[in-house]
Amino acid sequence: MIPVREAPVQRQRMLRITGSGTKLWKEFARSDRPHSDLILAVAFDGTGPVEASIARRVLQAATQRLNEHTSGGNQA
Repeated sequence: MIPVREAPVQRQRMLRITGSGTKLWKEFARSDRPHSDLILAVAFDGTGPVEASIARRVLQAATQRLNEHTSGGNQA
């Protein structure tokens, strides 16, 4: 028996944007503000400063862990 090195499986997923997402995407395109400012304004609308700070820290940490995982830095 000869061991055969298999190529990594590559999967593709088709994503579709919802009607609400399409509307928001068009709003981004029309906005004179940077996209990140508009995204933060929409995402954290009505959230107090303490809650927004907690959410921002959690999202930053989660993004960092996902980036490290996908780059091979941390294989959880």
